Amino acid sequence: MRAASAQSPILLRLSHAQQCAAAALGYGTLAAFQASPDESSNLSEATHVVLEVDRLVACSQELRGLHDEKGLIVLIRAAFAEKLPGVVVHSSLDQLEDALRDRVQQFVLNEERATGVMAQTNSDGIQEIYLPLDVPWDDIPLDGELLEIPINGHVSMKPDVERPYVGHRIDISATLALGRIGRAVLSTVACRVKSAELDYHWSDEGEEEL
Repeated sequence: MRAASAQSPILLRLSHAQQCAAAALGYGTLAAFQASPDESSNLSEATHVVLEVDRLVACSQELRGLHDEKGLIVLIRAAFAEKLPGVVVHSSLDQLEDALRDRVQQFVLNEERATGVMAQTNSDGIQEIYLPLDVPWDDIPLDGELLEIPINGHVSMKPDVERPYVGHRIDISATLALGRIGRAVLSTVACRVKSAELDYHWSDEGEEEL
């Protein structure tokens, strides 16, 4: 973070940069971060980081930093880009969830079984993607074990009126596996499609009970 600040008009002191980095990861002090059993000593497996922006800004203000919130986030992102270029840095849990939803959608839309069923629908493209995802952040283990989140939704296609109708909705059952190696650090992010089935709208509605 200090190296990144060298490209800005205000150069951070090393100690201030370290304190701000610890704050961004959810700690009140650098010493608390270093002593925490929740943090892995090896971040090479990190994939996503969620910043605690309010704590970062408060820390900077206590240290009489002259960088505003936007500037601090830029510095943190630059620091991760230099040291861990594969890590995606998010400014909030909401931003992380949006990124994971996009990840799930793209995976499903390119998964072999799902695309095979989509091709059967005689469609004119995708009409709707409904794959609800709620990430229970606090339930993700901190020891590298995985939390598997079920995702049940559908992909609806636009019926092509010039071709025989054979159904347009594909019911999707999938999972998203997440692993955490720090309070604010995700490691594993893995999506799996369990089933993709065309909904033919067959039902017993309207039949009289005997």
